[in-house]
Amino acid sequence: MSAVPSRVTGWGLGALVAMGSLFAIGLEALRRTWDVRDWFWEFVEQSWFLARVTMLPSLLVALPLGATVALQVGDLAGQLGAQSATGGAV
Repeated sequence: MSAVPSRVTGWGLGALVAMGSLFAIGLEALRRTWDVRDWFWEFVEQSWFLARVTMLPSLLVALPLGATVALQVGDLAGQLGAQSATGGAV
């Protein structure tokens, strides 16, 4: 005899399994909260690694995107006759 009633099938069973997994992860997080000395420096190291690895690609994407937005706002401000507001808008 199974522990799950036969009427819970398909997506309902999947949802129950997912909720149970999330609940278990939440309980494990609460249990591990008191062990801050064990994981804090690992967290700092991983955060620094993530920042170091993603900084250059983020800048390489943000610069042309910002320039494109500035050009579009400048063009729109020129059409409206508000060229002096371009700097403040950008």
